[in-house]
Amino acid sequence: MRHAVGYSPFLQFVSDLDRPLGRELVAAKLAFVNGRCAHLLASDHPQHGVYTARVPAAERYFEATEEERDRLFALLASLDEEAASVADPWEFGTSGYEADRLDATAAWISRHCPPGTGRLVEVGACEGALTRRLAFAGHRVLATEPNPQFRERLAAALATTPEAEVDDAELAALAKADGPAAPAYLLIEMLYYGQDLQLIDRLPTDLVLVALEPEALRTRLHPWLAASPHWRAVEEAELVGPRLEMVGGGRAYLSKRGSVGVVLRRTA
Repeated sequence: MRHAVGYSPFLQFVSDLDRPLGRELVAAKLAFVNGRCAHLLASDHPQHGVYTARVPAAERYFEATEEERDRLFALLASLDEEAASVADPWEFGTSGYEADRLDATAAWISRHCPPGTGRLVEVGACEGALTRRLAFAGHRVLATEPNPQFRERLAAALATTPEAEVDDAELAALAKADGPAAPAYLLIEMLYYGQDLQLIDRLPTDLVLVALEPEALRTRLHPWLAASPHWRAVEEAELVGPRLEMVGGGRAYLSKRGSVGVVLRRTA
């Protein structure tokens, strides 16, 4: 089976077959776009808007196994529930970039919260790639994960790790009056889902460690922090820089955008 490469604003697919189109076929494609997709020409949506680069003058195809197709689908759905349709969709277990990021993040957390200072709360722990590193370093961790498929794998991964507990709470539930108190809350690469950042004000802790890619840090966290009377950043550190990396069994590659850690301390 051959698959049309298509267009993605995030992935660059590795094609097996490239077939240039003649002028007549390009003109037919443009006529279809202008006649049937005119509303998309005026859209600035990064996934749905149509512009020149999305109407190429060549058709490209690749062949893929069922596993490769499933992994590519999950990766493209990385901000939706479908991301959990395969185990380890972000390839934490095999990616050199992700291993470096997780190792650096665990070391950064330990520097600010040495093992033995109390149970940390890791929000959105996914399948426990960071949790296991923290437990191995001697931390006690409450790992929360609302997605049931990720949580099932998380519990299985931590079944023999007494230092870690698993819970289904999301950020909003943890911010309620009876949320678990902790010396620090860890919001590591999880503030990409439209959460209300005001919930951070109600977390029962005076220390929050956030990690985000630089653009999300600039557009989401910095504006909120500048207006917040309750928190100040006491450190901002690059955990890992950007890197291009193969994904989906080598069927595609993408830009991993780096990660920056921010230490937030409550002021009032």
